[in-house]
Amino acid sequence: MANFMKRFFAHYLPIQKGLAVNTVLAYRDTIKLLLCYAADTLNKSADELYVEEIDESLVLALLDMVNINSRTGVRDKALLLLLYNTGARVSEIVELKTGNMRLRGTAQITLMGKGKKPAS
Repeated sequence: MANFMKRFFAHYLPIQKGLAVNTVLAYRDTIKLLLCYAADTLNKSADELYVEEIDESLVLALLDMVNINSRTGVRDKALLLLLYNTGARVSEIVELKTGNMRLRGTAQITLMGKGKKPAS
């Protein structure tokens, strides 16, 4: 998996997709955290992980670890679920205004991307 990841971050994202350096670094850091979590959870080293082991149940177990009985637990879980379900950047969630949310009927939010443009 290491060679694949190296090509993904060194070639695919910056060259083929044209992503900015900071975006590539943010993705890299996120994947690194995921791999460390997966390795700890599965009692393996990151080098021993198989792609098939990093599945939905593993990721959802990251979200179930939030203690909703703590003072900030419900808020923390809601934020993590919002990030997970929308694929939003933290900065997009921070900038979210109540006017960008519709909670009646089918819930919907409008995220503002870079430069305050609606995110796709």
